Amino acid sequence: FTYSNTTAGFLNHTVTLIAISPAGCSDTATAPVQVRPKPVAGFTSNVITGCSPLVTTFSSTSQGASTYSWSFGDGNASNLANPPHTYSNSTLFTQTVIVTLIVTNSVTCSDTTSRLVTIYPEALTVFSMVPEKGCSPLLVNFPSVPGVATYSWDHGDGTGTFTTLTAHNYTYVNNGLTDLTFTVNLVAQTSNGCFGSGTGTLMVYHNPVADFTMTPPGGCTPFSSTFQNTSAGSVDTLAWTFGNGFTSNNQIVATTFTNATGAGQVSYPAKLLVRTTSGCRDSVTKSIIVYDQPRAAFTPDTPACSPRMITFRNSSSGAASFKWYFGDGSTSTADTAKHLYFNTTGNPQSFEAKLVATSLNLCSDSVLVPIRIYPKPQFFISALPEQGCSPLTVFFPAIPDVAQYEWKYDNNISFGSTGDLENTFENKTEATKVFTVQLIARNIHTCADTATREITVYPKPTARFTAKPLSVFIPDQPVVFTNESSLISTEFSWDFGDGGTSETKHPVHNYTSAGEYKVTLAVSTIFGCKDTFQLSENVVALEETTIEMPNAFTPNPAGSPGNVFDPRDVSNDIFHPNVRGADKYTFSIYSRWGELLYETRNPAEGWDGYYKGRICTPDVYIWKVTATFIDGKTVKQTGDVLLLR
Repeated sequence: FTYSNTTAGFLNHTVTLIAISPAGCSDTATAPVQVRPKPVAGFTSNVITGCSPLVTTFSSTSQGASTYSWSFGDGNASNLANPPHTYSNSTLFTQTVIVTLIVTNSVTCSDTTSRLVTIYPEALTVFSMVPEKGCSPLLVNFPSVPGVATYSWDHGDGTGTFTTLTAHNYTYVNNGLTDLTFTVNLVAQTSNGCFGSGTGTLMVYHNPVADFTMTPPGGCTPFSSTFQNTSAGSVDTLAWTFGNGFTSNNQIVATTFTNATGAGQVSYPAKLLVRTTSGCRDSVTKSIIVYDQPRAAFTPDTPACSPRMITFRNSSSGAASFKWYFGDGSTSTADTAKHLYFNTTGNPQSFEAKLVATSLNLCSDSVLVPIRIYPKPQFFISALPEQGCSPLTVFFPAIPDVAQYEWKYDNNISFGSTGDLENTFENKTEATKVFTVQLIARNIHTCADTATREITVYPKPTARFTAKPLSVFIPDQPVVFTNESSLISTEFSWDFGDGGTSETKHPVHNYTSAGEYKVTLAVSTIFGCKDTFQLSENVVALEETTIEMPNAFTPNPAGSPGNVFDPRDVSNDIFHPNVRGADKYTFSIYSRWGELLYETRNPAEGWDGYYKGRICTPDVYIWKVTATFIDGKTVKQTGDVLLLR
């Protein structure tokens, strides 16, 4: 029997036992039972969820308790009735602990209760900066901090607060002449709303400001200048380069610059590189000028034949003014001069031409060149033949005393630069055309003469014709040939391919034997110019109307080639009936289940093996042909074809 006591005091009970024997005899006994009171455990807390460090106060609401035993779930305990406790979570994960309270009353009865407390990790604000020091501008990387969801950065340079969700780069600038220290502050927040803050410092070194003087900054070759360092900032080392191969590390240095004769003004890059003790650097480059040193030079376009206007091409350098002496008493001060020379003798004649070139700084140079003037030659053209049918090939023999040839016709078309050469002239009109051939020839002294010759080219006729019909039944159905040759054609020669010929303009021919025949037409003009044309299609002579069907074909797997059938194609890509003499024609393809896949009424078309843009599977397909022939006979045929892949 279970007794309960819900009061605060003791409960006393008396237990009575009545015992009866089998004979009906009885006896009675009693005993006292005392039930002590039990305490009721209970407590509250100011928070049960929060960020580390989580400051918690537990308050007991127990009844009938005289002692308290707290277990905080993190290894710590207390015997106070209302103990305070601070939880710490230094991990990256949320922690949940069980808080347990055991209470005991004065008669050693006890009760237990517990509840959960959740502690979020605090934001880790120990951050890194890569690098932590360097020269301006310094690009610093701020890596992500584990467990942090959002960042609020103060980079310490007065630009305000910068908020970001990820790692970032930031550039620090030091425009002064002393090193700067920046204090970086971070306020971080986790995804649970927990905050933390941290601080770091970095150093941005100053850059030096490179500068120097050069005395003097320019001059004539050979030219020496003195360079002195005037850089600002705590310069530790310096390095000079001058563009002339000389280098130095001194504060003051002198070096010499040169300029070649005939060269224009030369600019040398004088560069100073300075470096601080922190390794920060700056450089400056200035140009030092060496004046031009003139060089007189010119080229006359000689030798030449009299009379000749000689052009003197001035190739002098570094000069500002010129004076020409032409050797026959004449002078000029032009930059580029021309002078007319005459040779009234029968032999080559020489003149001494001189140029004096002077620069702005009055430096001068001179050069003397002999001018030779030759008598003018005369040349004549021979042409074999001088006339003929287009295309006409003409031979032009070499000409005595000619060293250089320049052939052209119609004033602009060049066709050679040697003697003993051939050229083909084409006349694509229907009238006689005359080509004017021009030769500019030069002798061994490069003296030139121009000669001309006319070449007459007769037009070439154009042979063309059509034939209808291209398929006939022998022997009674004729083929009519329509001559479409050019109007300049006057004579005609037909070869019908079966031994038959004709010289009429528009012949009609009957074939007597079945077969396929090539027909050729040769035409000529009154000048004897000829052309030949052969019909690309064969004329087909048939004995009877026929339908012939292949039993297999292989479609093109790369895509449909179209439905037009080319009899010369051996690829077997298109399934095509061989129908002769059909006037009306229908060709159909069905699947083995009777679905219509393809149909045409054009005898020149066949099936490409495709249906709705996709190639059909290998199988047996049904074909049907219905044809009405020109002799009135109607044929209906059905069969099957094997599609192979």
